[in-house]
Amino acid sequence: MEEKIWNLDTIPRHQTFLWRMMNNSLPVRDELIKRGINCSMICLRCNRSIETINHIMMQCIKAKIWFGCKLNINLGDNTLDFKDWVNFMINNLDKEN
Repeated sequence: MEEKIWNLDTIPRHQTFLWRMMNNSLPVRDELIKRGINCSMICLRCNRSIETINHIMMQCIKAKIWFGCKLNINLGDNTLDFKDWVNFMINNLDKEN
């Protein structure tokens, strides 16, 4: 998967974000707690749920703007894990061409 991320036709900032997300190295609250950093687990954007990758990318009401914009991002009805969706999308890029 790592090689596929670094070979994506996108800017390096996006590749780095995807790599960090897939390797649990984004500073979301649940990861910070796991690393021993004392902080609240509640999402600072919405104050409604525990801040996880899934929450900030799929569930947070402040993040849902991405799924209503012109980018036309559709996670599908069966998506439970954002990393699984990203993995699926990256693995199926070649099949679209």
